[in-house]
Amino acid sequence: MRSRALPAQYILLGGSQVIFYRLVLAFSQHIGFGPAFALIAGAAVVLSGYYAATVFHSKLRGLIAFAAFSGASGLIYLLMKSEDYALLIGSVTTFGALALTMVITRNLDWYGARIKE
Repeated sequence: MRSRALPAQYILLGGSQVIFYRLVLAFSQHIGFGPAFALIAGAAVVLSGYYAATVFHSKLRGLIAFAAFSGASGLIYLLMKSEDYALLIGSVTTFGALALTMVITRNLDWYGARIKE
């Protein structure tokens, strides 16, 4: 049986990403941007990977989520540090993410889970 994430679980993960930026801002006022980002990104990535592993009842999926959030955090750090190329890097990355999502979901039956009346 496949496990699915519920909307509330997506909201919780999204909330952790919102709080992430607030924590980075708060900590960077006291310990500097680099250490604050490393500390908070590490905590957020571990939390998200652990949560994904428990939601999907799979250590593998937790590790995949951990790797994905680690990559995203690394990209965010690069974007925040590269002032001159941030728009270019962000735009190319966003296009790549959209293209990848389109390729992965091209055969997905979006209406297969609909409840029949």
